[in-house]
Parts: sequence; structure tokens; C-alpha cells
Amino acid sequence: IRLTFLYECIKDLEISLREKYQSQLLVIKGKPLEVLPKLVVKLGISKVFTDKDSEAGGESLEKKLKSNLSSLGVQVKMNFHHTLYD
Repeated sequence: IRLTFLYECIKDLEISLREKYQSQLLVIKGKPLEVLPKLVVKLGISKVFTDKDSEAGGESLEKKLKSNLSSLGVQVKMNFHHTLYD
């Protein structure tokens, strides 16, 4: 039941993005440090917005990711959202 619910939610989001914003939802599996640089180059992305990771070890990944994307000319903006720290 839970899997069906999640699938239906993602499908609804995909439809909303397409109808309201002429956009699409991409679901990509992989490690962020490997996947995101390839994706920004392939799609010509100039800005990336993401939530800061409040878990242990997240800061190291964020620094590496920001450095990698910045070297590609991508502006990276990270903010805290939806955590107890807000």
C-alpha cells in the first residue's frame, strides 16, 4: 500500500510539473558527486538549489559537491529546510 501511495504521489507531481510549468520530473539513481556534475553539463544547468544536510558527514559531501559544481560554473545555494534546526 505504501509503495502504491508513493508511486501515485510521484506520478501526480510529474503531471503537475508538466501541466503547470512545462517541466518534467527526473529521478536519477547514483552518488551525488558522480551524478550531479554529469547532469549539469548534459542539461546546461547554471544554478542548483538544495537543502543543507543536518546529519553527520553531510557537511563534507556538501563542500565537495559545491566545489565540483562551482568549478563547472554552477551557482550552488544551500539552505536549511524542514529540520528541527529551522
